[in-house]
This record gives sequence, C-alpha cells and structure tokens, in this order.
Amino acid sequence: MPAKRGRRPRKAAADAADSAVSILLPQIELFHSQVKPQPWGNEELVARTETYTGKVLHRLGGSQYHRAGLQYHPTRDETFHMFSGVAWVYFVKDQQVYKFLMKSGMSVHVPAGAIHSVQTLGNSVMFEASVPDDTEPRSVNVEDQYDVSMAIEIPAEKL
Repeated sequence: MPAKRGRRPRKAAADAADSAVSILLPQIELFHSQVKPQPWGNEELVARTETYTGKVLHRLGGSQYHRAGLQYHPTRDETFHMFSGVAWVYFVKDQQVYKFLMKSGMSVHVPAGAIHSVQTLGNSVMFEASVPDDTEPRSVNVEDQYDVSMAIEIPAEKL
C-alpha cells in the first residue's frame, strides 16, 4: 500500500519552521510599541536598542498650534522625517533664530547640542530616529534666551 501523500511534507515544513524559529530568536527581537502622551499629542516608541531609538510622533494641530520650546539635547543625535503634515522647524545659529517649513517627505538631522524646536501647522505624523539617551538632563530648555518671533525664514531648498 502506498504511503499517504501530504503528511510528511507538512511535518517537514513544521519541523523546518521550528528550526528556523530556534535559529532566528537569538538574532531578532519582537518589540511591542509603547505610547506616551505628550502636550503636543503622543509619541509611540516603536524601536529601542543599544544603538538607536525609533518613534512615531503624532502631533496635534487645531486652533492653538503647539510649539515645543527651543531646546537642545546634550548627547542625543536625532533625525525627523515628516510622513504627513507641515511644520515650522526652528533652529539657532550664531545666536540668531531661523525657521524653515518642513513638508511631507522631508527629513532633518539635528545633531547633539543643536538648538531646535518644531511647530506643527495642523495634525502631523513624523518619525524620529535617534541615539538612545538616558543621560540627565535629556533636554535643556533655552526658550527664554531667544525671541522666536524674530526668526528669519529660510526656504528649505536653501539649506
């Protein structure tokens, strides 16, 4: 009597899958995102390793567009990517405040120590990639040292 077809290939496939899982588990890590409410909306931590952190920033608009105060991070290097929405990005160079309009599809790199702030103009979704930063202080607010109302607008194409 011939052997039943289909049983061995399924068992072989299951064994192969189990083998792949045992091989991959030490190399990959499942990460469950964590949402943290913020005054400007919320940040969703989607990745955290020894070398990088990834966040999805859901920033709210409305009648009172929120702008985080001018700040810098002593040790955190970060890059933002605008998935949807529009925002003013403020930065300081030689004691002068500048701003440019960040639109969907644009990215900006903010090195550690760079004074910056973001003001969304309506609801937006941004992605932030940064180096992990557990040092204190994580951010230093310098808002009171500058007059953002005097920011000089620079077209993003000129940067």
